Amino acid sequence: MILALKQQSRIYLASDSMNQEGDQVYYNCSKIHKHQSNEVLMAGVGNSKIVKEVLSNCFFNGTLPDMESCSIYLDQLIKTFKEEHPVYFQFFVAGNGKLFLLSDSGMIVDVPEFEALGKNRSMAMVGLDITYDLPPDQRLRKVISTCMKYDPYIGGDINIQFV
Repeated sequence: MILALKQQSRIYLASDSMNQEGDQVYYNCSKIHKHQSNEVLMAGVGNSKIVKEVLSNCFFNGTLPDMESCSIYLDQLIKTFKEEHPVYFQFFVAGNGKLFLLSDSGMIVDVPEFEALGKNRSMAMVGLDITYDLPPDQRLRKVISTCMKYDPYIGGDINIQFV
């Protein structure tokens, strides 16, 4: 699970650290990655091979990804992987006061306030909505820890970073 929140002139990304690949479960996976002198955060869910590929090869234009280049790159990546692997991925890209969601449908969406990716997205969205009065780090930690109680596919440590 990955959460994104725009608040107090910062953008926060938070995630659990559990990852499942086939029958293997790992509890120490970092889902949030810093790029470009720590001015950009990226986080992704989906097919692990595609997620790793995108996180290591996204094209940047200043402190944000070049969205046109990213769109072309993602389209090629989908064509390449589609024959061998199920194609499912979603990414948050945060930097320079902006938060984008990139999806396997090729859409790039500007996220206005908050969003969630991964298992139990709807429960996380409700949690983000009803915890609006908490400070950002407490809000994110509370939502992820509550989701962990009810979903066996969310677990491990909680990681929160901001730009």
